[in-house]
Amino acid sequence: MPFKTEDKKVSDLLNKRVYLIPRNQRQYVWKEENWKDLIEDLEFSFISSKRAHFMGSIVLKKEKGRDKGAGVEVFSIIDGQQRITTFLLFLSVIMFRFKKDNETERFEGLKSYLITNNLDNNAFCKLSTEKYPALEIFVQNICDWKNNYDSLDQAISESSTATKTNKVLFEAVKFFNERLTSCDEETIERYRNALLDTNIVEIIADSDEDAYTIFEILNARGQILEDYDLLKNFIMRYYEPSNEIDKAKSRWEQEIILPLDNNVSQFVQHYVLHRYGKNKREKVSNYEVLKSKTSKHDVIKLLDDLCRKASYYKIIVDPKDGDDSECSKSEYTVFSFMKSYRGVMFRPIFLSLMHRNKTSEISNEIYESVLNFIMYFFICYNLLGRLTSNKLTDRVQSSAIAIENDYSPEVLKSFINGLVNRLPTLDEFTKSFLSIGWSKINEFHNDTNQKRRVIIALQTLESIETGCWDIGSFTIEHLNPDSLDRTNANIGNLVLLESNINSNNLCKVFTDKIDSYKDSRYKTTRNVYSRFHDNPDTFNIETRAKQMAKKIISYIEEQKNDLLKLLTN
Repeated sequence: MPFKTEDKKVSDLLNKRVYLIPRNQRQYVWKEENWKDLIEDLEFSFISSKRAHFMGSIVLKKEKGRDKGAGVEVFSIIDGQQRITTFLLFLSVIMFRFKKDNETERFEGLKSYLITNNLDNNAFCKLSTEKYPALEIFVQNICDWKNNYDSLDQAISESSTATKTNKVLFEAVKFFNERLTSCDEETIERYRNALLDTNIVEIIADSDEDAYTIFEILNARGQILEDYDLLKNFIMRYYEPSNEIDKAKSRWEQEIILPLDNNVSQFVQHYVLHRYGKNKREKVSNYEVLKSKTSKHDVIKLLDDLCRKASYYKIIVDPKDGDDSECSKSEYTVFSFMKSYRGVMFRPIFLSLMHRNKTSEISNEIYESVLNFIMYFFICYNLLGRLTSNKLTDRVQSSAIAIENDYSPEVLKSFINGLVNRLPTLDEFTKSFLSIGWSKINEFHNDTNQKRRVIIALQTLESIETGCWDIGSFTIEHLNPDSLDRTNANIGNLVLLESNINSNNLCKVFTDKIDSYKDSRYKTTRNVYSRFHDNPDTFNIETRAKQMAKKIISYIEEQKNDLLKLLTN
């Protein structure tokens, strides 16, 4: 496969050449975000760094027999027409400004990058294409000093045809003109220099087959880069000073990649959500969101914030207990629970809450109270109430953004009230709660989801009674044997019990074993003894289940009221 690869500057690409766009090439598709990106890259190169901007590779095929006369080479563009077209449009706008400012020498000096003259002094636009008939006319009109246009719109009007493809080109022209309108002469000159100094890798093939093979290789999708890989590249590309890039790379590895390991992709997703929310445009990646929200001059701030939030995220996804842990007891309890039961959707707001706690805008008391409130809400809403989490997405994400970017007690109050307003009513929750049950010997047998709901319900009620979530090891005790009646498998007939007490109660009915409950370490079980010891015949499974459901709903309401008081004081 014969081809030639060479590092070039844009000024080299626009020297004694004419480019053709083959008919099978797609149309010009760059939009404002692409033009803005180019402008910002050029600004970065001349404001913050001596590094020239780099715009990747282009693939060309040298055309034989299509010469424009002696001294002019002709190339077909296989890959790179969007960039080359944009270079010409931007330089045309700069030319127009030089003419308006009567900068004759600068005007004439730039002309050779837009117009190529052969040895017979015949002039040709650098880009020749049937797709954009107005482009060549526009460039030639701009490069003619005699055309004294009052405005760029007039130049466009006298050059344009009414085709849609030409309209797209002139949208770019208008964008660049608007960006240069308030610029002084020196700044415009710096844009010109930065653009002409931009680096490109030029690949020239001898044949169409070779050219398109190279194009396919360069654009192969064999392994798509993750958002975090692209994000790293973006940060390192614009990191200043450039002699500290190795230090930045080390921070990226040591503070983000190594601690988070397999959670890096999810971290980037939740980082974007807690700062900016979900992008309304479909198929916009998290990397593209961060890139669009971050000035090239602020990549150091972005890296600092990513490292800071990665340390928080490490605690959220991998909480550790013990004296050396960075977790508080409440953090360990909540984050461990949410990890076990896949409460992933709350991670963006956890990031925001942790950040505001670290900056002392949210006190430890309020912070830990909110964490516990979220956990109990999640239990009631999702795990026991069986409502889907996707209905909460907008509330959680909008609150995460508000807490992160514009925190006030009112923002936190709004979040808390918003969650409570989405809770099921007592009747709805009770109906769902009554469906909970577990047994080894009837229709609940081997239903792990049912057993999980039983454990959560009983553990929640015990923690409400004791104020402690860590209740140790336990077994599930049926007050009346589940072998006697299928209804005995329901939640109202279940309590927590130590395994040694449970083993002594096998096959006994409620009245024969109630005395053993007074010695249990579980308060909810001792409450059963206290309530029914003297009158066990009044025990009713459905009545007790309804009381349990009400206890949980009422507790969340109490949590809400306590939090609102804290936030008001």
